[in-house]
Amino acid sequence: MIFNKISGLTLLEVLLSLALLSFALLGMDAMEVAALGQANENYYFNVAENQMQSLVERLRVLGSSAGIESIKASWNEEAERALPLGSGAISGAYPIYTLIIYWGIQHGPCIKPHLGLSGCLTENLIV
Repeated sequence: MIFNKISGLTLLEVLLSLALLSFALLGMDAMEVAALGQANENYYFNVAENQMQSLVERLRVLGSSAGIESIKASWNEEAERALPLGSGAISGAYPIYTLIIYWGIQHGPCIKPHLGLSGCLTENLIV
């Protein structure tokens, strides 16, 4: 009886290689989801920075405390449109203001900038 040596892959080797490939693809998918989430957080932070800069420029052009309520109202309307659950706060009196912008669910005290899908930015302004 003559046995020919059979070359090729066994079923076990094929299944193992497919399992390794599926884990690698799942890992790449998880990295992509994390990257998309980070991009969304960065987008909200960038929009909040632009809103903050807009308010700083408006207050510098205003030059006094007259008309600050209308500026605050229009700024809050823009923040609501641009950010999810966006709102802003202006405290202080001319010429020293503290500006805070919130977005997302969290609306507690903003001691330091908090970034993410909900967060806040604060800036101290001397006009």
